[in-house]
Amino acid sequence: MRRAVILLGILLAGFSSRAQKVKYKDLYVLLRAKNYADASGFLVKFLAEEPDHPNANYQMGLMLENKLKELDLLKQTDAIVQRADSAILYLNKAHDLIDDKELKKHDDDYYELFKRRNLRTGKFEVILSDVQLDIEKRIEGLNALKQEVGGVKERFTKAQNYYESALSTYSALKEKYGDELTMAFAASDSTMLKLIDMATSYDSAVFNLEAYRKARQTFEGDSYEKILIETKSIEGFSEAALNEPDFYSRKIDLYEFNAWSASQQAQYKSKREFMRNIIEFDNSLNKMSETIAADSADLSSEAFGMITSSVLKELKMVDNDSRLMNLFQYKISQLNLRSAWMGWYTSMVDSANVAEQLDYLKKIRSQYDGVVKLSSSLTGMEEGPFLKRYNKFVAAQYSGATALKAYVYKQKELVEKDGKKLNELDSLLAERDTYGLWHGEKINLLANTKDSTNYITTYTDSQENAREVIVTGVSRGETPEFFFGLVPSSRFVDSLYFSKIPEFIAVDSLDSVQISPLKLSTGEYLIAYLAKADDGTLNTALVLASVDKGVLWVKEERGLEPSAKVEETEGKITIVQEGKDPIFYSLDGTRQ
Repeated sequence: MRRAVILLGILLAGFSSRAQKVKYKDLYVLLRAKNYADASGFLVKFLAEEPDHPNANYQMGLMLENKLKELDLLKQTDAIVQRADSAILYLNKAHDLIDDKELKKHDDDYYELFKRRNLRTGKFEVILSDVQLDIEKRIEGLNALKQEVGGVKERFTKAQNYYESALSTYSALKEKYGDELTMAFAASDSTMLKLIDMATSYDSAVFNLEAYRKARQTFEGDSYEKILIETKSIEGFSEAALNEPDFYSRKIDLYEFNAWSASQQAQYKSKREFMRNIIEFDNSLNKMSETIAADSADLSSEAFGMITSSVLKELKMVDNDSRLMNLFQYKISQLNLRSAWMGWYTSMVDSANVAEQLDYLKKIRSQYDGVVKLSSSLTGMEEGPFLKRYNKFVAAQYSGATALKAYVYKQKELVEKDGKKLNELDSLLAERDTYGLWHGEKINLLANTKDSTNYITTYTDSQENAREVIVTGVSRGETPEFFFGLVPSSRFVDSLYFSKIPEFIAVDSLDSVQISPLKLSTGEYLIAYLAKADDGTLNTALVLASVDKGVLWVKEERGLEPSAKVEETEGKITIVQEGKDPIFYSLDGTRQ
């Protein structure tokens, strides 16, 4: 090496001073040391002067072959091919120029690396065929390299373009659909073609990357640093934006667009069949609604069966938060409500049993409350994510967003109409529940109510069944009487019991009569009708009545003190008054 440096100094000095001719044996020292950085200029100069020098042509071929590694495989691909062609040119010329005479003359210097024992003669010598074979292999290697790298840039560019195409398609689909479920439901045939193209682009990108990697390995030879191509699965549209790979690096990360595309195509086929089931399910709900309206049918049991439908179960698993689920639940609740209304009009509206009507109205109210709760979820269905995801459903069942909007508005009106009707019935039955009916006449259930009826109720008492009420008061018919009876929950009075008004009570003073009822331990009622006499004392009619047996007996007492009151004491009826002994009656009406 030290000698090469000295020679380089001599060569440089010689050229700069007198431009003397380069001595090849001195130049060879640099070439043998592969000091091409210093030797290349001199070698070019030498060959310009001696173009047919055998070893100089060989060394020029070797130098050009070695200097291929200085070029960037991707950015200088054309230059690599040109340099390889030049190397082949010099090596071919060397192959023609080097002969036995050349080898014998320089076997100890220029070709000493080829020296080996000749098996035939036993001598160490350079054999022409060995040198020629070396040149031929180098030419063969250079031609192979040209084949590999000639299109490497094109392959590299194709790999980039194909991958960018797949990534661009993915991004466009994400922008259009927002999530994979929406794409599966809303995708068209053109979307499927895009997914197929995406997979094809990805496969083409990988194919060209593999070709690029192979070409690079061939080009770099022993100095090749492995290029890793690693793939990563795509989790879904919800994932952040996918990063573009660095194709120039030794570790290229790719997203598996082919696997993702295959998955989405399978999802599309699955959801396409499910969409058919959804539309068929909706048609069934519509048909049931038509049947209720046309036949006045109660389909509440069938509606309950729809709630447990396999379609809704699958929809809950696939898209539990979907407004489509809310729509179906709303329609089913409307079926129940419509069935309830049909039951009202066919069997309850003409009923005289207020209790049954009130109970049935509670059923309707319960169904209505469910409808109201679900109806709020319909607002905005004609726009936004629902319309994007279920555009095929909307097109098939409502002919588009405009008709869907009209449907939502109509349902809002229907809910308001039902609410108004329910409130009117509530008010009507609440008022109807305040009186009983006896032969078409009203008996008020509110004590001391003054109205146009012939029955003035002065006392009420609720029974164990809170809707059953004991009533008593004055009947002001052609012959005024005291009345007593039970108003049942139906408010249709079956039996009403009467007793004559004593002579000491003037008909025109009935409004001033005090009625003092007493519920006895036996469950019977003792009713004291008290009227003030002209002398200030009280006259009373005692009436013992039973719900089951009616009026049991009537007794009269006169001249009672104004403080008089009726009590039950130890199984007896007692009239207590200040300054006088009490008056006793047994329960059978015997005065004691």
